[in-house]
Amino acid sequence: MINKITQQLQAKMVDYDSVDNINKTITFLKLILYDYDITPKTRELDIYHGNADEQVIKRFLATKMVQGRAPRTIEYYGSILNQLSKKSEKPLLGLTGDDILVYLAIRQTQDQCTNTTLNNERRVMSSFYSWAMSSDLMTKNPMNKVGAIKIEKKKKTALTEAELEQIRNECVYKNGKNKGKINYRYLALIEVLLSTGCRAFEVANIKIEDIKGDEIKILGKGNKERIVYLNARARSAIDNYLNYEHLKHTPYLFYGVNGHGEVSDRLNKESINDIVKKLGKRAGIPHVHAHKFRRTAATLALRRGMPIELVSKMLGHESIDTTQIYLDINQEELKIAHQKYVV
Repeated sequence: MINKITQQLQAKMVDYDSVDNINKTITFLKLILYDYDITPKTRELDIYHGNADEQVIKRFLATKMVQGRAPRTIEYYGSILNQLSKKSEKPLLGLTGDDILVYLAIRQTQDQCTNTTLNNERRVMSSFYSWAMSSDLMTKNPMNKVGAIKIEKKKKTALTEAELEQIRNECVYKNGKNKGKINYRYLALIEVLLSTGCRAFEVANIKIEDIKGDEIKILGKGNKERIVYLNARARSAIDNYLNYEHLKHTPYLFYGVNGHGEVSDRLNKESINDIVKKLGKRAGIPHVHAHKFRRTAATLALRRGMPIELVSKMLGHESIDTTQIYLDINQEELKIAHQKYVV
């Protein structure tokens, strides 16, 4: 429209001292503007009732899918953004930094969210608005005004070798015809978790064909493949399990049993955590879960001399910073390492 008006003005060489020329200008402006609807620009944002948020969220999640994010990660992103959209009176692309700060304050005070939860939600929003900026959907990133939320770092401990032995000793049947005998499925599960440092869902998805000698091909986060390794103890536990207890009709390494005693083709991550928690409770060890075995595997590997770069690779981490979260190194170990390595 601007180009058309400019061209007309240049062609007519309008002399605004002439009433006739002014009238001619008004006439051709009316002709040009006939094809346009023009309304005053408002600085106020109306209450949002449309489905634009749904569309922009779908576009964002599709981008994350193409980037290889895991399905559960994409689902989490969607839940956070849909919640923000539902509780906001403005469209997502119209929110300001102040709007988001108020939203987080409400989540903290009214919904009683922890700082960890708030910071996780903030990170999702930051990713969304960075994408919106790079996609030219916004000219100003509201997250520039929203800083990271301070989280109190609690030291997370690994299992001791004595505790591991206690848990191994509990891998027996407590009732039924096999009472007192070794539960090879439980023992193999514990040893695989400890030897590989795998996540619970990764162990749940292991198929027998994925095991080649002392190597297992794992499909991890973001559908990224990696190879993990079995020590002698884990290899022996798997052999005993396959010989004595494994269901022959399932391709998966670990079969499942629900609360009604019904058998399924494989364990899921929740079932793996249930088994591990049960063994920890039997052994009198609190807060035992599958992720604690992952942390224990990393910590023991580092203590025995594995470089942190290789520990990180074993765990399937993209960053060594993430690996450091898993390590349980005490002050005495730090002192011994200092005496050994620092001249």
